[in-house]
Amino acid sequence: MYTPQDIDLTGRSTRQSSTTNAATAVMPPVQELTGRSTPSKRDEAEPQVQQLTGRSTPSKREESEPQVQELTGRSTTSMRDEAEPPVEKLTGRTTMSKRGETKRTLYDAGQKVRVELRRIEHFRGDRGLVKQTSNNQKKPLAESIANESTEMLISDAQTTNTATSSSYVEEAKVCQSSSSSTVVTNDTISEEHLLQTFVLIWLKSNIDESDDIFRSYMTHLRYVVNNVNMFTDPMKCVKFLSQIKNDKVLMIVSDDQCELIIPEVHDMAQMDSIYLFSRSTTPCKQLANGWSKVKGVFTDIVLLCKSLKQNVDLFENDSVSISIVSADTTSKQNIDELDVSFMYTQLLKEILLEISYDEKSFKDFIAYCRKVYAKDFKTLETIAMFEREYCPTKALWWYTYEGFLYRMLNKALRNLEINNLIKLGFFIRDLHQQLQFVYEKQFGHTQVESFTVYRGQSVCNADFEKILKTSNGLISFNNFLSTSEDEKVSLTFGKNGACKPGFVGILFEMTIDKSITSSPFALLDEYSYFQGTEKEILFSTHTVFRIKEIKPIEAVNLRWRVVLTLTQDNDPQLNAVTQCMRKETEGSTGWHRLGILLVKVGEYSKAEDVYKVLLNQTTLDELEKAHLNHQLGLTKRKQGNYEEALAYYEIAQTIREKILPENHLDLVSSYNHVGDVYEAMGNYPKALSHYEKAIEICEKTLPLNYAQLSSCNNNIGDLYNDMTEYLKALFYYKKALEMRQESLPPNHPDLATSNNNIGDVYTNIGEYTQALPYYKRVLEISRKTLPPNHPDFATFYNNIGLAYDSMGEYLQALSYYERALENSKHSLSEDHPNLVNFYSNIGLVYFNMGNFSKALQYCQNALELCKKSLPENHPILATSYNNIGMVYLKRGEYSEALSYYEKDLEISSKNLPPNHLDLGPTYNSLGHLYFNTGQYLKALSYFEQAFVICETGLPSNHPILAKCYSNIGNVYSSMGEYPKALSYFEKALEIREKSIPRNLPNLAASYSDIGLLYNRMNEYEKALLYYEQAVESAQRSLPEDHPELLMYKKNTEAIKNR
Repeated sequence: MYTPQDIDLTGRSTRQSSTTNAATAVMPPVQELTGRSTPSKRDEAEPQVQQLTGRSTPSKREESEPQVQELTGRSTTSMRDEAEPPVEKLTGRTTMSKRGETKRTLYDAGQKVRVELRRIEHFRGDRGLVKQTSNNQKKPLAESIANESTEMLISDAQTTNTATSSSYVEEAKVCQSSSSSTVVTNDTISEEHLLQTFVLIWLKSNIDESDDIFRSYMTHLRYVVNNVNMFTDPMKCVKFLSQIKNDKVLMIVSDDQCELIIPEVHDMAQMDSIYLFSRSTTPCKQLANGWSKVKGVFTDIVLLCKSLKQNVDLFENDSVSISIVSADTTSKQNIDELDVSFMYTQLLKEILLEISYDEKSFKDFIAYCRKVYAKDFKTLETIAMFEREYCPTKALWWYTYEGFLYRMLNKALRNLEINNLIKLGFFIRDLHQQLQFVYEKQFGHTQVESFTVYRGQSVCNADFEKILKTSNGLISFNNFLSTSEDEKVSLTFGKNGACKPGFVGILFEMTIDKSITSSPFALLDEYSYFQGTEKEILFSTHTVFRIKEIKPIEAVNLRWRVVLTLTQDNDPQLNAVTQCMRKETEGSTGWHRLGILLVKVGEYSKAEDVYKVLLNQTTLDELEKAHLNHQLGLTKRKQGNYEEALAYYEIAQTIREKILPENHLDLVSSYNHVGDVYEAMGNYPKALSHYEKAIEICEKTLPLNYAQLSSCNNNIGDLYNDMTEYLKALFYYKKALEMRQESLPPNHPDLATSNNNIGDVYTNIGEYTQALPYYKRVLEISRKTLPPNHPDFATFYNNIGLAYDSMGEYLQALSYYERALENSKHSLSEDHPNLVNFYSNIGLVYFNMGNFSKALQYCQNALELCKKSLPENHPILATSYNNIGMVYLKRGEYSEALSYYEKDLEISSKNLPPNHLDLGPTYNSLGHLYFNTGQYLKALSYFEQAFVICETGLPSNHPILAKCYSNIGNVYSSMGEYPKALSYFEKALEIREKSIPRNLPNLAASYSDIGLLYNRMNEYEKALLYYEQAVESAQRSLPEDHPELLMYKKNTEAIKNR
């Protein structure tokens, strides 16, 4: 076995072996150390998948198979459209009308503008903030799959020979000797450190890269980590820290920066340890007192690096994530409640092992690594050696070799980093297959029946609580798992882990029956880089054990012993879980299955890459082409690219209409998907036409399939919702929900879709307390069926926020809106139309709270995004113009407000019929403007037009009608027609007092309107009574410095002081 002797690398102490730092591992000198079948077959086998967008499209699945939909308010299922996710499009009404998915509910609830003591309410409508080429050249299947769009340039790199490999190293050395190969002086997170388990930062007041001592320090540190992020500016350092979300930070602070930086960063969740590096220990020791994350004061770089290395090793050991399945998870109902990470990671492992890789996969990986480590000559040397010498039979040696590969692989497995896992797919397969080979060699003929191995590890309190509650359940380690036959060595790791706040030290005791082959394992004695290792046993990734016993070792030190046994191939629970998950991603090849999985976990651009490669690579019949074009349409729809989605969908539909019988269920899928896109683009007649074609086929197909019919009913309901025919929408939505409740388990994603859509209707008719439980049920179901960062969670949070907003609970609303925006930033492209929704809603809730500068900022962000991602006359733009005009009006900038309102009216008049509800906000806004400029007759005309539209389209007790009454009342009051004004104010108050729950800010506004009117009528006792009621209601719902509350108080005092 080749063991290189010319690379100075330290042993990896995260491996649990009695000889972790084996003598044969070459050590550097101390002074340098411190440092993707034909449709007839496939369609019957593939699971139904639909889009999480609220629209369903039935598929060819058997009656017994549940329908899966897309969580956006519409389902789109097809037997063959395997990649559609198991939930519907829960954008429903989110906060935009169906001309989009991005605006708030109809005539938003709390806009009030005053001139002196006069008050006019502004209301907004659910305006509708929403908006192919074939290459015949055949390329290797793996091409482009493993690369981001910018990295595909690298995939065409020529074969690199040894000499070329060396040139990379030499170039990197030159770079390092010049400026900043290891020094990061800006506040941007580098791609290289994203491959590490942790981030190392050094804050130093000055940096002289030509200084020999500094260069020596950096050499020492680079033996511990690949990337050191250096800062001289504390504020830039803090900004950089705030960008780090999922990794832990180790920080070195020079003595002159201690006093300033430690209080700023110590309590950050991502901060793990701080090391003070000083010429003198005394002052720093005084500064370190009371700061628990400060690990010590060091004057010697060697000792600092030694302590740092111990912490890094502990990180690597404890970074193995776990997934847990309770003991009763055998039924389909319980399987729907599986730990999401268990489902997807097990599926991903199975798919990656099934895919065939070629030489191109290897070359693309090498090119990627060189790009990432372009400034790290030491790692480039290792990459060059890997390129020269790697072969599948040396996978174990390279896994145990200290360097970039081990850390990149385990971090990708731990965090489910799809891009890197695809890049590493060839190595994962080789490593697993070599483990299988060695297992058969070592244990195939041995007489030993069983043996015990150990692993010490700290786990967070939440995971430990799951373990305690899951006796006799299953546990999966989501990495290649290192264990030791030496209990004492493993116990040390658990003991060290117990010292970390929020973690529990665990000793896993694993009894292994050598005859069990559910997952291969092997003794690494003669296969490891560490030739002296005798007691390390490595298990393949995602090995599943059964939890047999949990007992304390030393309760005081938070150490526990968890006894596990390796599961058998015929384990009934594991088989039930595995078969269920496989059914969710059935496909003819591993690449097809990978496309399905990528859509399920929200990786739409990578799924698009897979389907494009499949479309261009394989000898396809026409129906296969239809299928792949359909899937590409799905990915584009999910990315918000409606025109491209429509092009792909229509190619698939055209092929199917030519080949398939007219009542074939695949046509249902096509019609539903095309209808969905037309609806998203605001073309409702075409959308309805396609939905009617789909439901006609379903009703002619016997026996009736609840899943298909429920999807069609859901789609038509969604369309009526977008057309503001809410009672019709509610009828179809409830019909779909009843069908699904009869045919699906309680936590099926399609039920989430139905609950969301019903919640949307209740929101649109002003029944906010009715809407909220439906929205919360959506969130409850989805947390059990989707990965935590799935893009549909943004919609769920947004809808809950909308309900709270409409109820006047602005802080609650803001919290949910901000969570929606944060989620969407992680899962959607920066110009995705759905982001308009979240920016608009945050801006409008700030408006309600009286913070007009922030309101304007977020509304302008929404408008700029609309201009980038939507057609110039899209209804969402009208809403955005209206919102900004509203803010300018509130600020008294009337000419600016008028400019935006005119743009709103121009677009709305082109897109909407004259009595459409969405014209209400436009007329209302113009009425509001003319009122504030004293043109009362013009104001009254516009307010009355808004009232006629709302009275025709809304229930008689809708909160929006209260706003209409109030606005007209204010005009009459200002014109001195007090009896008319009082009549309108009392109608508004009657609606608001009967509303459950009461919207307190709006109720306060009604009391204030009537108080002001009585004041003008010189009836001061009545005026005082209403003013006091306004203050009381406002104090229960608004901050103390809110301008509305301050005005109510001022009016009250003025009456008292008369």
